[in-house]
Amino acid sequence: MLSSDLFDCFNVDNIHELDEPHRILIADRFTDALVLLLKAIGYHHRVRAQDIELRDGIRKWARDTLTIATGRDEYLLRHTIDMSASVSEYFYPLSSYETKIHMATASAAAFTVDDATMDPETCKEVEKFSQNIWRGMPQQTSWCRMYADIISGYAEYFGENEPFLGNLGSIAWTSYITANSLENRLAKDLPTHFNDNTPYSETTSACTDLFAPYFRSLTGFAAAYAVAIFKPSREVEIPLLHWVATIPHLITFLNIWNDLLSFPKETIVGETCNFISLTTKARRLRRSTSNFVVEGGQWTLRDTLCEAFEQALSSTQVLDNAFMPLAQVTSKGLRAGLEGVNADVSEELDSGKEFQSAARLWTSFKQGYIAWHIQCPRYKLNALQQKLREKPHSGPKGSGRSS
Repeated sequence: MLSSDLFDCFNVDNIHELDEPHRILIADRFTDALVLLLKAIGYHHRVRAQDIELRDGIRKWARDTLTIATGRDEYLLRHTIDMSASVSEYFYPLSSYETKIHMATASAAAFTVDDATMDPETCKEVEKFSQNIWRGMPQQTSWCRMYADIISGYAEYFGENEPFLGNLGSIAWTSYITANSLENRLAKDLPTHFNDNTPYSETTSACTDLFAPYFRSLTGFAAAYAVAIFKPSREVEIPLLHWVATIPHLITFLNIWNDLLSFPKETIVGETCNFISLTTKARRLRRSTSNFVVEGGQWTLRDTLCEAFEQALSSTQVLDNAFMPLAQVTSKGLRAGLEGVNADVSEELDSGKEFQSAARLWTSFKQGYIAWHIQCPRYKLNALQQKLREKPHSGPKGSGRSS
């Protein structure tokens, strides 16, 4: 997918060292590549309508809770509030108000950490947030108390019938806070084994291989978002065993698509403390060979992006195949009617209804998750929006990939 000469600008090793025109060129060419990837998964871009009830609800919560916890008024938090409401509007369009408001408020709370909207004292206490939970100690700031209440409400709602779901999502929200503190440190200074001044050897660099994916698994809350897909309301819940096997792929889908759709804005500012840059750095430390014809023959950003594209395509297809065939097969069984079937088959047909619901929920989430990133001002994907509105075209020709 990235074999065209159009993408030769990706043959670099460190975005931070590039001048601004080169970074802008990479972001622009990457947008062209994203169009090809979205076409490959059958994506159709749609803008979703605002949910007035949801937006009224989150604004009231923000006035009563978030403003106090952050020390910022509603006007200063307006972008966070709107972005969080749109999370539920795009990710969970088939869900009830209750599911949507839980996910919107939790997202808003998490976004305030990521956007550094809190005072230094609270930032210091945030680093102790998880530790205080494990030690049974009270949280010391209004923000930490609010976030603890958010997690408690999430665990109660999503774990009401299936405790595993409440636990899985709550752990993700908690781990995110811990990882965010580490991410802030790494933005200033990379780990010793990633440092260019550390003497290279096969043994010292071997440990870097798995750090980027491990770190990425902590810095998001993919599991929390995945859980909510299959509980559209307090009364309706897809049985865990119908989708639990897909959890690793759901987490991969959420993380890798976020990484790819964040890449243009991160590239323009030269950010390197992210999955794509850390992976590229690790592979170069290991002296990995590039799959493209490049000077020196060493691994580049282009190789990492190729792997990321393949991962995004694969995870999407695996999840489509996990839900769609079962829904189609059981749908045929349902249309055949229930006359003359025994109890066991009737039970399977009941499961068939759930498979169809699971397929609908997954499909709406998949489309909405990608559309949200494209529409969200945070990701600065106006160029991608424009290209998706243009008439579809075939991909660029040419091949710079070695055989």
